[in-house]
Amino acid sequence: SMHNCMHAFAEGACHYLLVFSKPSVPLFPASATHPYILIERDQLVPLCAPGPTGGPKFPLPGKQSTPRPYLSYGPNSYLGRVVEELLQAEGHRAFLETVYVDDVAESLKAMARAGHGIAWIPRGAARSELASGALVPAGDQRWAAPLEVRVYHRTRFSEEFRQIAETLARALDRTQDA
Repeated sequence: SMHNCMHAFAEGACHYLLVFSKPSVPLFPASATHPYILIERDQLVPLCAPGPTGGPKFPLPGKQSTPRPYLSYGPNSYLGRVVEELLQAEGHRAFLETVYVDDVAESLKAMARAGHGIAWIPRGAARSELASGALVPAGDQRWAAPLEVRVYHRTRFSEEFRQIAETLARALDRTQDA
């Protein structure tokens, strides 16, 4: 869980922490300073199985009388906090009914693919499902939240590690462009 990872990082049980991050949903207290390297930019997007015509089976925002089945992250999940911030933003009134809860994006993605509801998944983690049509966006861009993939270090990065991280970031850019 994210809580356990953050605890291990804070206690020094690990040197690096590779995570999704969103500036408006901080990982660390405002007073904490943890250097990081930005690896990639991504988006958290609402996805669901396609309906009979190829559009979303459960389009957002839904209606009060017919809420959309929601595949939610758990209450202590970082990505769950990002989705909650998005859903609470002005102009984002969605009618959702939680039908499944899990902290793992891959589990939520599998449930969405099976047609059980809408899950907010990092676009990069659903690249192949989006390309094949197994998952489709449940809403337009206003339902997406920007994310960053960051590597944090407890103190400071060595020059060697910084070069490795930058090489990884360039490789990911080339993969996304292909």
